[in-house]
Amino acid sequence: MKKILTALTAAAVLAAGTVATTTKANAYAWWVIPAIVGAGVGGLAVGAAAENNAQYQGGPRGNVYVRPSGYSCRMIDEQSPSGRIRHVRVCD
Repeated sequence: MKKILTALTAAAVLAAGTVATTTKANAYAWWVIPAIVGAGVGGLAVGAAAENNAQYQGGPRGNVYVRPSGYSCRMIDEQSPSGRIRHVRVCD
C-alpha cells in the first residue's frame, strides 16, 4: 500500500510540475505588422478615392471671393475638362 501511495504522489508531483512550468513571455503578436500595413494602404486608398470624388463635386479651387449681397446671380452649365456638366453660379 505504501508503494502505491508513493507512486501516486510521485505521479501527481510530476504532473503538477509539467503543468506549472513557466514559459517564455512573448509580447509580440504576429498580426500587428500586417494590420499596420493594411491600415496604411487602406487609408491611402480611401484618401485617393475621396480626392478623386471631390474633383467632380464642383468644390472651390484656387481663390474664393465673397461678395456682399445685392448682386444678381444666375446659374449656368459648364463643361469640365473630363466632359461632365456642372452647374456654376455666376454673379454680376
